[in-house]
Amino acid sequence: MKKIFLFLLPLLFAIAFISCQKEAPQTPEQPPAGPTLTGQSTIPDNPLAVETSDTTPWNGSASSNEEIADEAPADGITISKLQLISIGPGADCSTEMTANWHSPLPVNYIEFTTADDTSFAKAAKVWVKGELTKGNFTDTDAKDNTKQKKYGWNNGSGQLDNTKFYFCKADLKQLKPNTDYIYRVGTKGSSPEVSDTFKFKTAGRKGGQFSFFWASDLHTPSGSSSYTKRISELIGFANANLKKAELPEIDYVLFSGDLVEAGAVYQDWLYWDAIPEHKDYMWATCTGNHDYYWYNGYRNSSGDKARVSPRWQYECTAFPSTNHYTASDGKVASLPPSNYWYLYNRVLFIGIDSMSEESVDSEYNESISNQKKWFKDVVAKNEGKYDYIIAFQHYPYFEGNQPVEWGPYDKWRSVFDAAGVDFALGSDSHEYARSFELNKNKKIASDKNGTVYVTSPMTEGSSLDGISNEYSKSGSGRCEFYGGGCKGGCYFVVNSNSITMYLIGAQGRIFDQKTVGKKKRAWN
Repeated sequence: MKKIFLFLLPLLFAIAFISCQKEAPQTPEQPPAGPTLTGQSTIPDNPLAVETSDTTPWNGSASSNEEIADEAPADGITISKLQLISIGPGADCSTEMTANWHSPLPVNYIEFTTADDTSFAKAAKVWVKGELTKGNFTDTDAKDNTKQKKYGWNNGSGQLDNTKFYFCKADLKQLKPNTDYIYRVGTKGSSPEVSDTFKFKTAGRKGGQFSFFWASDLHTPSGSSSYTKRISELIGFANANLKKAELPEIDYVLFSGDLVEAGAVYQDWLYWDAIPEHKDYMWATCTGNHDYYWYNGYRNSSGDKARVSPRWQYECTAFPSTNHYTASDGKVASLPPSNYWYLYNRVLFIGIDSMSEESVDSEYNESISNQKKWFKDVVAKNEGKYDYIIAFQHYPYFEGNQPVEWGPYDKWRSVFDAAGVDFALGSDSHEYARSFELNKNKKIASDKNGTVYVTSPMTEGSSLDGISNEYSKSGSGRCEFYGGGCKGGCYFVVNSNSITMYLIGAQGRIFDQKTVGKKKRAWN
């Protein structure tokens, strides 16, 4: 008997092991850990030296050129021509872009080609079936759960005007890195239409030098074209300064919120669309409080202007679909599409919708805790693909030396510290402020891992301002430069070893600048 037991013992262990394996709970797959930061490289002696560019050839193909069957437009379409045409970033801007436009017809296309192919003879074409606007919707006021309100496009006085159109989105793929492109959109139907020609430039695949313009808070109102001229003036000054430094001109535009006066007023977006530089650049935007507003006079039950929804901006600008992340249970979760990221020349740009917690629209309401999970997941999953991280959102981080009361500095700084964010860009307060390099809420030496927090000046208004630093040069506090309320903009020059930010105001003069060296991450 004992011999039989000894003979069966291994078999019993095997059965028990298999049983345990079957019953053991499965541990969900966790997002990969973030990169190791070991310090920051020395800023080069000449951070603005011109660097060579990527010359990878383009194969001239698109992801799809299959024509869509024609169909009659829906009843009640209120626009009569193609409008609000723009290019936004794709996930990898060296080979991808995202297009957006409004159309009176359901069947549309976009065709694109390199800038030297002016006749579009070698153009790739992508057919798109437009979606009817989702602007009109009914939801519950977050401040008063017993009261239903109807939101939608309106005429600025609070009356819904039922603006109705097809909004079209297309992904442009298999592009050639570091290349100038032209594109146009068109319709199919009994009276087809073709738009004017627009331009954009792709990123380099291997990193290297590029520049971008950054501004915010234009509050474009319907009935006024004077505000849009400020953008043209600032971009012109930035390009002039770059040319003087013998550097290439601006590659694209980053605009961090308050594009229009009231997001639900369709005419405001048409005036935003009148900015001439929409035809010349890729635009990356994020959503501000004004872009959320229903209309100027609306107040919620607490007397505050309602942060209703970013869905109007989603239909009027181009966001890439990079709002997904791996949740703690291992499943794929999604934030509202107004949260997104993109890569441009080995810089990871992460746009955060800082209004999400206040949204009355339940489809777009989101907690900051989920935004943090998404942010960490984005940083980890792009490991090895970036040398710098730039985070941007609408709410500001600093006014003077103090974090903004309603701002997100204390909510995000530990996340930014861990990720090694180089610049954190905010807006909204209309006051320029720029911190020292900060880590763990303290000023640190420039050869360590720190984040520079910047609050942009506004662009609304008349002439640009001269901007002076209201702080002494003693270096006390967390901010190194505070310009108070002012009108101006910024541009950045990114190189293989550093990023330099410039603040410009009246006459295009440079009033502040900051250079940050490339951090030593695990892969470089």
